[in-house]
Amino acid sequence: MDPDVIHIRHMRTGWFLALGVLSACTPPAVSSVDVPVQAPDPGLAVEAPRGRLPMPMGNPDQCTDQDVVPGASYPRLLTRTEYDNTLRDLFGLDVAHDVAFPPENETLGFANGTSHAASSLLVELYLKASERAARRGLGPGSRYADHPCVGHGDAGCVGDFVADFATRAFRRPLVDEEKLILGRVYDELAPALGHREALIATLEAVLQSPQFLYRVERGTLDDSGAFRTLDSYELASRLSYFLWASMPDDALFEAAARDELSTEAGLVAQARRMLSDDKAASALREFHAQWLGLAQLHVYDKDPDVFDGYDPSWRSAWADSVLSFITHETFFAGGDFEALYTSNAVYTDATLAPLYGLPESNDMARHALPPDVYGGGLLTQPGLLAALANANQTSPIKRGVFVREHILCEVLPDPPADVPIVPPDPDPNATTRERFAAHTAEESCRDCHELIDPVGFGFEGYDALGRHRTEENGLPIDDSGSLMYTWSMDSALEGDFHGPVELAGRIGKSDQARDCYATQWFRYALGRAETGLDVCNLGVVRHKFEQHENVRELLLDIVRMPAFRTRDLGEVLP
Repeated sequence: MDPDVIHIRHMRTGWFLALGVLSACTPPAVSSVDVPVQAPDPGLAVEAPRGRLPMPMGNPDQCTDQDVVPGASYPRLLTRTEYDNTLRDLFGLDVAHDVAFPPENETLGFANGTSHAASSLLVELYLKASERAARRGLGPGSRYADHPCVGHGDAGCVGDFVADFATRAFRRPLVDEEKLILGRVYDELAPALGHREALIATLEAVLQSPQFLYRVERGTLDDSGAFRTLDSYELASRLSYFLWASMPDDALFEAAARDELSTEAGLVAQARRMLSDDKAASALREFHAQWLGLAQLHVYDKDPDVFDGYDPSWRSAWADSVLSFITHETFFAGGDFEALYTSNAVYTDATLAPLYGLPESNDMARHALPPDVYGGGLLTQPGLLAALANANQTSPIKRGVFVREHILCEVLPDPPADVPIVPPDPDPNATTRERFAAHTAEESCRDCHELIDPVGFGFEGYDALGRHRTEENGLPIDDSGSLMYTWSMDSALEGDFHGPVELAGRIGKSDQARDCYATQWFRYALGRAETGLDVCNLGVVRHKFEQHENVRELLLDIVRMPAFRTRDLGEVLP
């Protein structure tokens, strides 16, 4: 490599480290921010059978201001989606940096929690992405392309330009030291690189800095000394990444500058505005993709020897189909939670339509299918059923675990360490139910699989591609199932059922399912698990959700939580 290039790169690295010293967020080690998955205070929850996790429920009528305890706030590294969305909104166009970041470590199934941390590989990829993004971000179509300071090197103009860019990138006003360092980056590189290249290099330094890559919420000590209150810029950032999975827009920055987000009314007014923007639909898809584990569709292929004509392009189409269903049926169609489990709509494009015998369309088109077969909403979505299956056969275990853990928020015991997790080989002379019967017959497996398999067997009317079927290997399908021993012990939820449509109808009316859905949004919004101290924060949100059953209002209720606007007195980085 050219020595001058090496020298310049070292200079850039030096400025990156200098900015890091000022950073509000030194990249945390995963081990230092472990998020608990069990309720930490047994006194706030009743004992659950079979080791499952009860969810403490606060009584809104008994919660006082003193009961609302702020939770922890850890620095959070931008996810791949948040990073790309932030670059898009920072530059005003999709800069297409063409760098493939590795998957994030997840916290309770979500990528935007504290388990996602920087590594040496990720830092190197950020370097590449920032170099490409900064260059393309000053090109045609960018919000900065016609800025007068891009074309000439007037010192005052460059200083203002860089300060404005970094303020938006850091999602807050700069401190004097940051302005000084960024000015020196340009000044020291300009003689060697020329004006435009030095300007690009300065933007790279901004995009490589921890202030850009991490979301940090210090807060200001409250008068009571009991907690810290987030300032308007911190709330603008928390709100935008919650509802848009991206940085604040100009209107949100302006509201923060006027300190309008320091009141609940001002915060909720901005949230309502943001929920009407198309970017809210994108973030909604991101939440549900993570909650439902749809990433596994992109990893596992189906066996072409079993499913003739299998095309790997089905995987992304399946995920898009499920997310289109959720976005249109439960958000834009009024936001009714129960519709998530009662709608008979299925969305297909030209890739999937022939697979299900539906009219072809280039875009995802809505089809109202027979409600007795596909009227289970989410539980009868072909894409989800395909995700919850093996390469060559269905999987009652995956489908049963999904209902228990994702839909009902139950934590199942781990399988014995000495038991191999291998599905039985397909048998042309038996049904899947018959092959999997060994799980409940084997004593070491019985306790767990008595909770899982009877639920999963109820989905046997759908094959590993999500197609409805009435027989398997020439034998009639038995789609009878049973859901028992839920932690809520809700008699309307528990019991025998035939097929996922019947099960989904019960789930859609279930307090446990609504509480679980609200809890998943809580985890996603705050990037952490609920704890026993969140009884009144989360409990009030759940109670309100049971009253209005509206997804949009649920998100607004989370924004209203004191826990959304405050943080505890834990470690605050300098």
